[in-house]
Amino acid sequence: MGTDLVPRRPGDGSEHAYPPEADQGLAEGARGPATRLTTKLLPGLHVGGSWDPSPPDKGWDYVLTVCTPDEAYGSPPARKHASLWMLDAPLVDVPVVEALRDVTVDVVRSGAKTLVRCHMGLNRSALVAVLAAVEPTGDAPAKLVSQLRRRRSADVLYNETFERYALGCYSATS
Repeated sequence: MGTDLVPRRPGDGSEHAYPPEADQGLAEGARGPATRLTTKLLPGLHVGGSWDPSPPDKGWDYVLTVCTPDEAYGSPPARKHASLWMLDAPLVDVPVVEALRDVTVDVVRSGAKTLVRCHMGLNRSALVAVLAAVEPTGDAPAKLVSQLRRRRSADVLYNETFERYALGCYSATS
């Protein structure tokens, strides 16, 4: 990692950690430049990390938290919140990813200001957001991944399996 990690709440014994800069709204990626806690991919669709149980209140209509059972982020300030389990692992759980993508597409189409978040905002949330952005924009996944890497961090989709899935998911149509 490019920065030392500290307990989420110093002294609480939490196994979760976050870069100390997160309190200032910035966090250093594992290899990439500093990133914001939330990054806009397209109007109404943002990607974020969850070092803090609640993301900054930016008027979210919908927050989709993609987490594991041991990552408890709490309810963010939003009208609607869903929390779904997905591992940041060497395998892609295709039915889960497709379900998350579909939910995100529907929510964004409804005009809701949407945040998709996971722990660091680099793999799980980026995968879901990139796949959800393909249909409304008509852009190739490679373009969306590049855009998110420029805006958020060079480490977006550093999980190579997720990257290959995102880039190859629509290869027949893009």
